[in-house]
Amino acid sequence: MRRPLESRLAIYFHQLEPRHWNAFRQAIGHFTAQGYRTVGPDGFVAAQPGDRCLFLSFDDNFRFWHQALDMLRELNVTATFYVNTSPFRDVASGAEIERYLQRLAMPAHHQTLTRDELKAIRDAGHVIGCHSHSHDVLSQLPRDRWNDEIRASKDILETLLGQRISDFSWPYGMRRHFSPELRRYCSGLGFTTIASAISGCQKIAASDPLNIHRTDWRLSRSLGHNLVNLRIDGRAYAAVTGGSVIG
Repeated sequence: MRRPLESRLAIYFHQLEPRHWNAFRQAIGHFTAQGYRTVGPDGFVAAQPGDRCLFLSFDDNFRFWHQALDMLRELNVTATFYVNTSPFRDVASGAEIERYLQRLAMPAHHQTLTRDELKAIRDAGHVIGCHSHSHDVLSQLPRDRWNDEIRASKDILETLLGQRISDFSWPYGMRRHFSPELRRYCSGLGFTTIASAISGCQKIAASDPLNIHRTDWRLSRSLGHNLVNLRIDGRAYAAVTGGSVIG
């Protein structure tokens, strides 16, 4: 017997290129048919037991997010975009953008957002969160670099958008890439939600706003494959290893 999906689900994407749009439409259509509504991190945490809500999020900084705005509007989707602030292509050098793409193992032809494109995403009703400045492994940085990567990125977004940024996801997303000290530091900066990328923990995904567990949704794989992954209970594996049971 298949394990039922949780009423509150948190999934994240790293890509939304035009070649993925049909798969994305299929996924959203499935959840809509099952009675799920998309919410931001605050709505996800505040949802009542039994409410069917889907916290849909994207990490990093890519132009194809902006290119997908019409599709997101058509699907009536509210998404959260966790943004790195170093590679905006209207201010970053070509070398800086190249290093950023290499750090994420992304093809060199990918483009990053401009600041105006990020504003357009916000103006379309989506939530903007912080994902650090340059996507370094935060747990490997000395404490005196945390301000450069987290506080500075938060300040850049708040100045650019003219609003408070209260949501954060850390780069790479596994427990080894963050620490209790970093969590306390981020909370002290005013972040009210913090999201990981540890798949297989949907049963505890909404229990702590400073530890939201998201499952990786891979648009290159079938709907059925992703739904199987979403049903996996990897809590014991994550508790022991700090990582995701889904490879």
